[in-house]
Amino acid sequence: MEWFFRISHPFMIPTQAGDQPRDAPAADPEEYIQSPSPQVPVAFDPPRHVVVRIFARLMFDELLFILNFIINIFNDCHRMITTDMR
Repeated sequence: MEWFFRISHPFMIPTQAGDQPRDAPAADPEEYIQSPSPQVPVAFDPPRHVVVRIFARLMFDELLFILNFIINIFNDCHRMITTDMR
């Protein structure tokens, strides 16, 4: 059971029986703050309108994929219904 307590409560400090509850020591925020990463130059920075057009094309392709999927489902259902009626 002790291993479970260590895994599930990693920030709890074990106490002796009869001790008053206490909080864990405050962490130093400087240990967790990352310094900003330096700007890395890229070989090609496309104009914004190109990025927007590429994104729009991807969205259109995704829409076509979804519509094709739905049409296939309808066709399968239609095929099952018509074969059952014969």
